[in-house]
Amino acid sequence: MLTFSAVEIQIRTIIQHAWSSLDHRIIYKQDVPDELSRAVERLAALFEIADSEFMQIRETAQHQIKLTEEKNKKIDSNSEIKEDGTLSKKDEKTLDYVTFRNFLQMKAPSFSFYDYRANSMLNEILLIDGTFNLTTLVSSYEKYSRNVKEFRKQNSILAMNPYTELRHILYSSDKEKFGQLLTELQRNNFDKFLENQTEK
Repeated sequence: MLTFSAVEIQIRTIIQHAWSSLDHRIIYKQDVPDELSRAVERLAALFEIADSEFMQIRETAQHQIKLTEEKNKKIDSNSEIKEDGTLSKKDEKTLDYVTFRNFLQMKAPSFSFYDYRANSMLNEILLIDGTFNLTTLVSSYEKYSRNVKEFRKQNSILAMNPYTELRHILYSSDKEKFGQLLTELQRNNFDKFLENQTEK
């Protein structure tokens, strides 16, 4: 004679698990007042909404990652940076965020440049200057990065990651165009530094 025992396997999200635990402690096999029961039902609805939102956010994020990966595969080698930081002859291609990120990574090897942050920074720059390309980026670094490094050295209390340094570099290249990349306080402090440098 064969006997079978039933096995129940539950697959649920963290939020569903949290709610199940809470619901079990409050209501399961207990007589509760109608007011408490309604409050629990409202809370259950909120948990359901939160769970749905989290699922949608996850799906959207996964879709965005997939699009980014597909975009990366399509990027050709027209924008190349040599090991010495100079450009190949194919440098006039529209600047993509992968090339942008790789350039910054070369300038600051110990810093972690995440795709979404590099993409956001490049989009911010391109909104200001739609013609911004790799040539402009490299020449700006060649001309102005030394001043920015000196400014950072003299103001060691300032938090300047490579993105903030780039903002200062681009501001140095064209104050009118790239002024909005810095806050008013940042502009004032940097302008004072530049004035002192000029006076020396």
